[in-house]
Amino acid sequence: MTLKLDDQLLKIRETAEEREAERKAAKLGLRYLDIRTAAVKVDALRLIPEERARKAFVAIFESRKPVLALATSEPESSVVQKIISEFKEQGFQVTIFVTSRRGLEHLWSFYAFVAPEKAPITSRVNIERDRIVRLTSELSS
Repeated sequence: MTLKLDDQLLKIRETAEEREAERKAAKLGLRYLDIRTAAVKVDALRLIPEERARKAFVAIFESRKPVLALATSEPESSVVQKIISEFKEQGFQVTIFVTSRRGLEHLWSFYAFVAPEKAPITSRVNIERDRIVRLTSELSS
């Protein structure tokens, strides 16, 4: 019985949070999006490092050059406005979508699937000094 009640209360809180995000979007003349139902392009997340995205309450979830789709729960924040300005200075058009914090948590979970950046292919071999010292000591013993 308690489990059902907890589930119902959670669902009510989620619905209220989405409604609040929808109201905020309408008040600011922006688009609202329940990001949990939207397609996410994992490569687009790479445009804002995860740590910065979490601190600013933003994420890029789609990138079709030159247009970026940015989800945020804090569209009026100076940090968010700075991020938007940086993208605009790079020649991007930024479409802002207001979403809930719960939606952003869902979106941020996709950072687990972002492939790390690969080093460019060059004609050099990079060997760290620590590794050389360790290998030398292993070979000499």
